[in-house]
Formats: sequence, structure tokens, C-alpha cells
Amino acid sequence: MEDKQNKYIEIVHKLKILSTLREHDRVQTRSGLFVARSTAVLQGVSRWFSNETRQKNIEAITKIIREALSLCKSELSARRELLRGDDSLLLLKNSQVLKRLKTEISYAMIGVLNLKTTYSADSHTCSKIEIIHEFVEDELEQIDLEIKNN
Repeated sequence: MEDKQNKYIEIVHKLKILSTLREHDRVQTRSGLFVARSTAVLQGVSRWFSNETRQKNIEAITKIIREALSLCKSELSARRELLRGDDSLLLLKNSQVLKRLKTEISYAMIGVLNLKTTYSADSHTCSKIEIIHEFVEDELEQIDLEIKNN
């Protein structure tokens, strides 16, 4: 149980970091996930030297989003079991976790979409960001539908 809670905290923390992305910000993932707001020339040199690329950072973002959606699906599965029982407290906690995850994923996607401005000259990266966004919207819609049907 504690391991599940730690995973939840870790994922929500990463989603909150992504949600802080503003236009022209960059993500750095070489020593953990963080947002770089510096536009200094040295930042580009540092990223090149550490072999950090847009592609690797987009892959890291995709991994975070997939982990968050996977946790949502796990909570939905747990919810199905809870609905068969009569533990209203656990059902409430499950509902809170699902609501928080959905909210944080949505906020994270706002930040991720801001990267389209940062990388506006790179159609490949912008396309990847759009694909991630469309995937997330579809997944969240399915999650909402399942919650409403239960």
C-alpha cells in the first residue's frame, strides 16, 4: 500500500512540474525532471554536452503521462471492486485519487502544449506534442465515461 502511495505522490509531483511549463520554457530530464527558464546560450551548450535532446525529453514526458494514465486505470479497476463491496470510505478515497489524477494530467497537458511555442520551428516535435495531447484527451474521456457508468 505504501509503495502505491509513493508512486502516486511521485507521479503527481512530476505532473505538477509539467503543469508549470510556460511558453518558451524547456524541460530538462538528465538529472530528474525540471523546467529550465533560462534562455542563455550556455543552456544550449550544456544540453548538447550532456546529450540531452528534444526527442529524449518528449519521450520522458510521454512516459510520465503514460504512468499517470496507467495509475488511473489501476484505480478504475480498484473502483470496480469497491463498488461490489460496501466500504464507502475506500470508495471516497478512490474517487479523490481519480479526480486528482485527472486534474493533474489536464494541468500537465496545458504546460506540455506550451512547448509547442518553444519548439514552433520544429514540426516533428510539435506533431509529437499534438499526438500526446490527442491521446490524453481520448484516455481521459474514456476514464470519465467509465466513472459515469459505474
